[in-house]
Amino acid sequence: MQLNKAQMETHQFGIHPSIIYTLITAQASGVDKALLELVMNSIDAGANRIDIEIDELGFVVRDNGRGFKDIETIKECFGILGLPHAEGDAYYGRFRLGRMQTFGYAKTEWHTKNLKMIVDLNISPETESYGYEVVECDEYHQGCNITGIFYQDMFECDPNVDLSLIQNMSPYDVQNPIVALAISVKYAPIDVYINGYRCNKRRDEVVPMAITKKASYFLQPASRVNSGAVYTINVFNKGVFAYTIDNAFFLGDIVSSENISLNMARNEPKATCGVHRSIKNKLFDLCDELSASLNVVKTGKKEVD
Repeated sequence: MQLNKAQMETHQFGIHPSIIYTLITAQASGVDKALLELVMNSIDAGANRIDIEIDELGFVVRDNGRGFKDIETIKECFGILGLPHAEGDAYYGRFRLGRMQTFGYAKTEWHTKNLKMIVDLNISPETESYGYEVVECDEYHQGCNITGIFYQDMFECDPNVDLSLIQNMSPYDVQNPIVALAISVKYAPIDVYINGYRCNKRRDEVVPMAITKKASYFLQPASRVNSGAVYTINVFNKGVFAYTIDNAFFLGDIVSSENISLNMARNEPKATCGVHRSIKNKLFDLCDELSASLNVVKTGKKEVD
């Protein structure tokens, strides 16, 4: 059956307000991941330092980036969810959705210039009313100062944990979200302080095992190769933690220099991502070299670029 095009009408899809609640809760996988999104936002805004304070009651994130210059910018870039970034205007950002993760955990107050945006979603999903308030204030903040008060006791943690003791761990291996966040910003391109401690490694403080155009490999051979043990390699997307790779030969970190195409939650690579394939193939080569030197049989094959 053929339709008469002259009788056809084009209609735009609409979005029900309840999808906003779903977008918030579906993305939020942990307090540390939500705060990591704020770190990426600060880097996108041109900050060169971020200070984070966090305890059982809430958090404060301060940066010295551009902030939001006026109410019109707030309406467009803060109020419109999913507004795409222009090509090249952000180091990480794509659709301005990451900040929504914090909405699911805390009442937040965003102070930029002489304006404050207040978001409180501690309401029933059936209310289907989601938004933010904007108020003028006398105090001026050049960048963005975000204060969050958790809706409830979201987690138990020791805010006085010694972050200097963090070694080769994955954010998935720890229960304390402060520690998980500290690991996640390990290779951030700017200084990130958590409860007064600088958690990122500067370029002159680390030496990679190998470097390619797409990534640096901070790896060390596993202690029990060919024992059946599986080790974890953390993959950092341009300096911030994204996902892990299981490996029988190495443990450590891989830091991409190019953007890894990730899912919306930014915790898994897309199957079509060329940077991820390049990382896997280089890792395959490194495993091949190590297995040859140890006279160990290696299984698997390289992926097609």
